[in-house]
Amino acid sequence: MSAGVKEPHAVTLVSVDASGDPTARVLILKDVSPEGWQFASDASSLKGRDLAARPDAALN
Repeated sequence: MSAGVKEPHAVTLVSVDASGDPTARVLILKDVSPEGWQFASDASSLKGRDLAARPDAALN
């Protein structure tokens, strides 16, 4: 934020569903720690279900 980036917390999360098909969506990144990523979402959402079934993901 101090660098003037307009949306410093906006990230693209790419996960894969049970069939291996990728899905990308823009989220708000809340925190990054050694334990993992925290973003604004609900565990019962499509992305939450995708990550629960197959935790491989990319964050950009």
